[in-house]
Amino acid sequence: MKRLLIALGLVAICVSASSFAGQDEKIDTIFLSDGRTIAAKVTSVTSTHVDFVNIVEAKRELIERKSVHKILFHNGVIQELNPPAYHAAGRLSWTDVRLTDRKQDCAGLYRRGAVEAASRIYPGGLRAARRQAEALLKKKAAALQCHVVLVTVRTQKRAAKGALRYVIRGAAYGKEPLK
Repeated sequence: MKRLLIALGLVAICVSASSFAGQDEKIDTIFLSDGRTIAAKVTSVTSTHVDFVNIVEAKRELIERKSVHKILFHNGVIQELNPPAYHAAGRLSWTDVRLTDRKQDCAGLYRRGAVEAASRIYPGGLRAARRQAEALLKKKAAALQCHVVLVTVRTQKRAAKGALRYVIRGAAYGKEPLK
């Protein structure tokens, strides 16, 4: 009788251990466009968001689909959503630099300096002036080998005859510290 109870106890321990081990196999990996990865259990992928439970922080999160490069599911399926924000090899292109207003987008990156850009005085309107200033800012950040710019100031100045000048300031962040 005693041996039977011990055997049943060992079987119960083995079954519970194997069920816990099975949970570890169901971890998905989310690769963000800025190069970071998140260990998670993806619950849904919509046209605008990815809903998941963060395994490390044990909380449910929602992230915009445009900031996710790809998802590696626990069963080996890879779903590519967007191109990466930068190329792993070669020189960084200014088109690979991402502008953000959120501090958490710079987590895990190294601050490499401050950047500022201003558009020419543009009679074409606010949108054209903003786009030119953003392109100039991205080019300056790419020259510093930075992948993300945390925008701190966006201002517009009126000039004569309704023309505009758009100014952007921010902190540039890269994947490696300055040498």
